[in-house]
Amino acid sequence: MYLTDSREIAEQYARTRVAYGGGQPEVLSINIERSELGRVLDLNSDPRWQQFLRTPQVPGNPDMTPEKLIRMANENYGRFFEQFVRANKIRIKEYDAVIGPEFVRGGSQLAILHEDGRPSSLAIKIRSRLRPVSHQ
Repeated sequence: MYLTDSREIAEQYARTRVAYGGGQPEVLSINIERSELGRVLDLNSDPRWQQFLRTPQVPGNPDMTPEKLIRMANENYGRFFEQFVRANKIRIKEYDAVIGPEFVRGGSQLAILHEDGRPSSLAIKIRSRLRPVSHQ
């Protein structure tokens, strides 16, 4: 489950998903206190992540950093995140959520992690509190 701190970004993603998948765009809202998230891996303040983002990935091409490649195609985010987790021996199962930058459109994003391929109790709790945003 992915959430953002920006209504505008949520609306952009809703329109994009509908354009590719069909249906009607829908934006949902929730107010969450950080303390409700449990164990959080915060990439925004993790110096290992900051260093990883600046480390060139293509020998001889210092411009090809993970950050630049993610900005070019957001689909790269997951692959680089997994690489970062492995390189730093992070036990992702010890976390309930991950907060990180939303490189393509701006702001931050929040990922609520699954447990053994199924929605976690945190994901279920948050989903039950989501409410549609009224269009103005």
